[in-house]
Amino acid sequence: FAQQANESDEINFSVERVGIIDLSEVLRQSQATINVRDLLDEKRAEFQEQFAAREVQLLSREKSLKSKRDIMSKEAYEADVRLFQDEVAKVQREIQQKRKSLDNAFQQAQDKLRNLAIEIVGDIAKEQKLDLVANRSNVLVFRNQLDLTKIVLARLNERTKDARFEVKEVTSSTTTQ
Repeated sequence: FAQQANESDEINFSVERVGIIDLSEVLRQSQATINVRDLLDEKRAEFQEQFAAREVQLLSREKSLKSKRDIMSKEAYEADVRLFQDEVAKVQREIQQKRKSLDNAFQQAQDKLRNLAIEIVGDIAKEQKLDLVANRSNVLVFRNQLDLTKIVLARLNERTKDARFEVKEVTSSTTTQ
């Protein structure tokens, strides 16, 4: 049964002052995001170099193993092949872990930036006595004077100009022997 409200129970809400923010644009354009991407690109390049060197070693080992096939006993050869395959699998897991570390680091940085941007939006809303701030993606038409995106971006850049960022290694939950 739906409860009907008496006229005296009705509360009249009014929204007089509104702001609009393109939060996605703020996060995309922030200097902190650019710095994070640059750092992650550097880390990716380092990882790529490390794994390229390991790949060269593995290819050389594979070639050597193939060349010994006819001179080794079948059992010894198969044992060496298994060891080689285990090492290849280990390297593949390491690559996945490094990628996961980078992805997690970027996501954590973005989450922190998003929370800080939302805090800044709240500060601006108080300062400008705004009743409502809506995300641009939820608004079809608005006057440009209502757009807070540039103000939020400038403050976010100011508050994060000295921010430090680090990539933590993800360790495997499985151990290999």
